[in-house]
Amino acid sequence: MKISVASYSFHGLLAEGKMDVFGYLESCKYRYGLDSADIWNGLIGTVDSDTILNVRQAVEAREMQVVNYHVDGVHLWEDDPDARDRNHLPTAHPGTHHFHLRFLL
Repeated sequence: MKISVASYSFHGLLAEGKMDVFGYLESCKYRYGLDSADIWNGLIGTVDSDTILNVRQAVEAREMQVVNYHVDGVHLWEDDPDARDRNHLPTAHPGTHHFHLRFLL
């Protein structure tokens, strides 16, 4: 059976400064014996291309695969027109609409 552990499960440790995406990958691979990752964008914490590339390299180095990428904060619709406009501003986080998956998969 193929399983993964959702990285959001570690959000409490992230808030305490005890976990990051690299610790998550280490835990999945070596503590739980998994070869798949279910990554939450909050665990990565940035859209910086160097960080995203480092995450991809960490996944590959552990011979893992990303089976799910959970993204918070990407809304197609907001009731408030100002919030809706902010979600569609390309300058808010350049390239984020297609950025993560392109580098992770």
